[in-house]
Amino acid sequence: MRQDATGAERSSLDTIGSILDALDEGVVGVDLLGRVSAINREAARLTGVEQKGAIGSAVGDTVRLFDASTGDPLVLEGASPTAERRAIVVDARGGRTPVAQRCIPLRGPADEAQGMVLRLRRLGDEVAPGTDAHAALARSGILGILRTDLEGRVLEVNDAALAMAGYPRDEVMAPGFRWSELTPSEWRAQDDVRIAELRRSGASPVREKAYLRKDGTRVSVLVGSAAVLDARGGKTDSYLSFVLDVTAQRRAESALARLQKAEASEARFRSLLEAAPDAIVIVDPSGRIVLVNACTETLFGRPRGQLLGASVESLVPQRFRERHTARHQAFFAQALQRPTPALELCGLRPDETEFPLEMTLSPLTTEEGPLVILAMRDISDRRTADAQRARLAAIVDSSDDAIVGKTLEGIVTSWNAGAVRIFGYAPEEIVGRSIKMILPPGREQEEASILERLGRGERIAHFRTVRLRKDGREIHVAITSSAVRDAGGVLIGASKVARDITDQVRAEEDLARAKDAAEAANRELEAFSYSVAHDLRAPLRGMSGFARVLLEG
Repeated sequence: MRQDATGAERSSLDTIGSILDALDEGVVGVDLLGRVSAINREAARLTGVEQKGAIGSAVGDTVRLFDASTGDPLVLEGASPTAERRAIVVDARGGRTPVAQRCIPLRGPADEAQGMVLRLRRLGDEVAPGTDAHAALARSGILGILRTDLEGRVLEVNDAALAMAGYPRDEVMAPGFRWSELTPSEWRAQDDVRIAELRRSGASPVREKAYLRKDGTRVSVLVGSAAVLDARGGKTDSYLSFVLDVTAQRRAESALARLQKAEASEARFRSLLEAAPDAIVIVDPSGRIVLVNACTETLFGRPRGQLLGASVESLVPQRFRERHTARHQAFFAQALQRPTPALELCGLRPDETEFPLEMTLSPLTTEEGPLVILAMRDISDRRTADAQRARLAAIVDSSDDAIVGKTLEGIVTSWNAGAVRIFGYAPEEIVGRSIKMILPPGREQEEASILERLGRGERIAHFRTVRLRKDGREIHVAITSSAVRDAGGVLIGASKVARDITDQVRAEEDLARAKDAAEAANRELEAFSYSVAHDLRAPLRGMSGFARVLLEG
């Protein structure tokens, strides 16, 4: 027997071995190294050896054959079939038995040589088909046995073979019926190879195939065949086949495979369940918990033993239970068609503390009936983040400054109330459109330059420029821009705060003009003073001269 055979095949081969032991003909299997690979009970009796002890021994040491006419030792040749020849087999005690000996080569599925079969038939004690011994074997019911002629017409068939085929005896024995008609089309090419091997070597190895019964169903069988020789010239006149029904074994193997697959699938499901980042609770139609994962234990602060079998409503506060019960009952009533939208409610821990959670219901179909998968997630952090975003949004909306968000392509993504007041556009008029709507002609490159500087890590603070209102007026603004980056630090946009400084610029311009006017008046005063001083100094110089003359005189 093969070491890698399945349980069903081992059982089948053991059964065939039992059948071979019941034969009155000695059969010895020989491998390519000339060692005994199998020996039946009759061959052991003829050679005087123990069956188990003979396995692995040299065939020449186990089966000692001599030519019946000359007394010379016979050389066993299994490369090609040999005709029956008379011989003498000498057993371990020296006893001599006349036999008809024949060698038949054994070949594998690829027609490779695998050894030979040595057949030893006691002379004067032949058992031909139709004798009482053969009939007893045929009636045993263990195997289907049939004999066909060289064209495939059925000559003899037992009840077990008929039961496998599902045909009555008269149909099978009809001249126009061929046993090969039971072979499905996909097996016929392989059957042709086996028949050719049977005709060439006189034996066909046991193989598995299917028969197509009369009612159209199929039966899985193991089939082994051998040539039957006539009593005169040793020529093949028919084929004897043994058929074993292995349908039950194959069904059992298939059921086992399905069970193993289901167990593997369940193991994978449980592994995925335990690896899930959310709390997973599986509930039956009565609302009882049948399965939870580790995250559920952590989230609700309850061990698995307390959760299994408990009502799923025990996981939520009293005020939510009626609504939650109605929700999962309606889900079962709707034939579990699809997952439900997420529902926000509160979870309840053993210490009566509550926490916000998000829950979705999904269908799960099992052999035991429909179930519901509840996926639950603690959203405390999300609630906190939402509150923080709401506060920030309120601050942004209450700001008098324009706070604007935009993409790298300059598409406006956010627009607060300050921006509405300063630029005159409502959010629905500008969000999703280009920021160029508020850029005066000639200033289109400013935005690209700002993004470039932000990409280098710069922060743009109090950049003064001019922008365009919806009504066409130009206004002066001071812009502070910051980069907006994603979680990976990649620049994805910019935010800017713009303050209307038009009045400030005008005041600065008025102040500059006043300063210029004052400076001009001052310069005129200085010029006048210089002229007056010059005009007064001329007569004084003359008077001073006359005074000096008078003093000197």
